[in-house]
Amino acid sequence: MIQRQRACRLRVEAAFVAAEAHYSVTIPRVPVTFSNSQKTTAGTAHYYRSSSYVPYHGTEIRLSNTVLRLNSEEFVKRTPGHEAAHIIAVTLFQELGHGPKWREVMGVIGQPALRAHNMEVQRKKVKKYNYVTSTGYKLEISAQRHGKIQRRGATYTVRGEGKLDKNGFVGLVGKPPSKFAMAADEPKAPAAPSKGSKKDIATEMCKRLKAHGMGYDMVINSDVVLAKFALELGTTAAQARKYIKGHWPH
Repeated sequence: MIQRQRACRLRVEAAFVAAEAHYSVTIPRVPVTFSNSQKTTAGTAHYYRSSSYVPYHGTEIRLSNTVLRLNSEEFVKRTPGHEAAHIIAVTLFQELGHGPKWREVMGVIGQPALRAHNMEVQRKKVKKYNYVTSTGYKLEISAQRHGKIQRRGATYTVRGEGKLDKNGFVGLVGKPPSKFAMAADEPKAPAAPSKGSKKDIATEMCKRLKAHGMGYDMVINSDVVLAKFALELGTTAAQARKYIKGHWPH
């Protein structure tokens, strides 16, 4: 890796030397650093000016270790020179971005004026979250929507499948279900009469929910849990809520 980084620095220096010879000027050098945090951006050129009355000057060329590691030869051929051309263009012509002067400098240093790269990059893993709607329908949602539901209390309507709110959260995709998921998962078949009376069933279910770490308010306001209760007891959701109120352990 050290040799690859050295090759990048040599390419930057070669670009500066070529521009100085072409334009008959001396161009101040800038530090060339390597970043582990840039995963998809191959390189960046940084500039600065203290006020609108003074010209821009280059401050740094920052290159991606990740993209360099994945695309050694191609990276050295195109990225260091590309960023050096930005520093040269802003120093000599005060031009930011990929304008005509930058394209001119790219020709001077012997590179095609390509704005973007198509090299291999390291993509971030996208998190997905498992949810269950008020009707028991399972789906995966994005981290952004998960945040809106959990932090802002947002609710969504899933066409034909009821409501989606914070009570329907099951867990992160690819991870074991949370305690809440075990309590609020898709309803099972109604309990057989041999399990006891509705009072006994309600008492046992309330104990199970509490053992899973669910509080009274969470249970009483969860459409998913109420639907499960109603199926177990053979009642409506409204009657299930009454059973919970009367049999919640204290």
